[in-house]
Amino acid sequence: MIIYRSKIKDIIFEFLPPVGKSRGVILVCDGLPGSPRNPDLLKKISELGFFAVYPRYTGTWESGGEFLSPSPTNNIIQIIDFIKEKELIELYSDKKFDCRNLPIYLLGSSFGGSVALALSNNKKVRKIIAFSPIVNFKDHNNDNKEQDLLWLMDFIRKAFGRAYYFKVSNWKKMIKGQIFNPPSKVEPSRSDDILIFYDQEDPSIDWHKVKSYAELNKIKAVVSKNLGHLSFSKITSNHWKIIDEWVK
Repeated sequence: MIIYRSKIKDIIFEFLPPVGKSRGVILVCDGLPGSPRNPDLLKKISELGFFAVYPRYTGTWESGGEFLSPSPTNNIIQIIDFIKEKELIELYSDKKFDCRNLPIYLLGSSFGGSVALALSNNKKVRKIIAFSPIVNFKDHNNDNKEQDLLWLMDFIRKAFGRAYYFKVSNWKKMIKGQIFNPPSKVEPSRSDDILIFYDQEDPSIDWHKVKSYAELNKIKAVVSKNLGHLSFSKITSNHWKIIDEWVK
């Protein structure tokens, strides 16, 4: 398995071509704190028949710039536009991969699930899959029973140092929903293009809020129990089976 690497301005991303005929492109929206690479996730996406594209948001890991400036949603849109317009070129060779006519899917977990949902009404995205997303930053932890995002900020700054470069002021704007936020109301024509997974034992987000959001917007939601916060490492074979059938 050869994982390739490319760059769009400040954004570094890895990608893996599909096994067999391509069904499309799955663009991964990572959580916080994420990982600089996730070969197992890319391999699984590739085995399902998709180009797997795994970016690092600006200001994180090898990418340049500043995290949250611009919004991570802008990073994802920038990559989508690039894929739609140009061939993917591997950084260290002359290998080229043409994805221009392929449908784009977003796969996000946690923070990345929120990034993906924030692009729900973007017509360039065919479908969205979100695991354990924050569905509204404005009311997150309003009852002090969800993850404290200011605590998370301090943890990331202390534990990861320059791997996450951002201003405290922008982080505070983010948790007020001023940087990006999933739309409170998804366009009715897009409801069938969104799939949400959540768990009833999630200590980081209130699953009742996710359930209410899905019901309000008539979005398909799959609930589990005893898995906790659904990071990519917790995606089960059953989850993948549901995804495989749903993206058809």
